Amino acid sequence: MLTLITVLMLAVFLAVILSKKTSVLVALVLVPIIFAVIAGFGGSIDTIVTEGIAKVAPTAALIFFAILFSRCCSTREFSIL
Repeated sequence: MLTLITVLMLAVFLAVILSKKTSVLVALVLVPIIFAVIAGFGGSIDTIVTEGIAKVAPTAALIFFAILFSRCCSTREFSIL
């Protein structure tokens, strides 16, 4: 049952983005929350989100600084030497 809900969530996510009904960021937030409520995880969404952010935050920070560093180096605003 959970696999079916996951496949439906991916299909709805793709349909919403490809039809340009909303932005990708809004779809990435709202579609999983709606399907979590449908699947019966509505009461624990806050803990799931908190744990997910705690796991992803270090990687997101690393990618953020890598993008900043590459942009600075490509525009020659930042010189190591």
